[in-house]
Amino acid sequence: MEYKAARMEQEAYERRLERCKTKEEAQRLQVNEMNGNLAELKSIVNNPNIPKSEKLKEAQRIMGNTFRAVESFTRFVKSTEYRDLPTEEEIVETSIEKGQVAEDSNDTEMSEQLTADTTVSVDESAKIVNDSKPDLQLSDVHQIEKDVIEEMKDIEIKHFGEKKSSVRIDITV
Repeated sequence: MEYKAARMEQEAYERRLERCKTKEEAQRLQVNEMNGNLAELKSIVNNPNIPKSEKLKEAQRIMGNTFRAVESFTRFVKSTEYRDLPTEEEIVETSIEKGQVAEDSNDTEMSEQLTADTTVSVDESAKIVNDSKPDLQLSDVHQIEKDVIEEMKDIEIKHFGEKKSSVRIDITV
């Protein structure tokens, strides 16, 4: 049942990735997924009403979800679907080049005023886009993934102790 639930959650996440309209939207989705997993982990770990064994089980489930999300996002980024997605800047440039303007079917006067106001060159529009809050780059997303996973590991070590690993010793006589 747990495997089936995890698989359904991963498939739902992959469908959300496929529905993204821009590269930045896909990157924001990944960052939100990572931050959501981190917030869920923190809320479980900091809840005094949950027994430690349950906390450990839930922490492992959340870590598994996080690793599957990273794996799904990495696979998606390598796909042709992601490569074919436009950036938000490209969409703005294309709409300005084509002279597309939001039109209100009930108010043509406002539409004409908007058309007169949008006679800005592509270079100026790109500058406007670049002056706004910069969107996440793929390298930023990967750094956020690493930071979240490190923080999750730190929480796990802090609350559940250092992971014990077995050591194999071969003695030849």
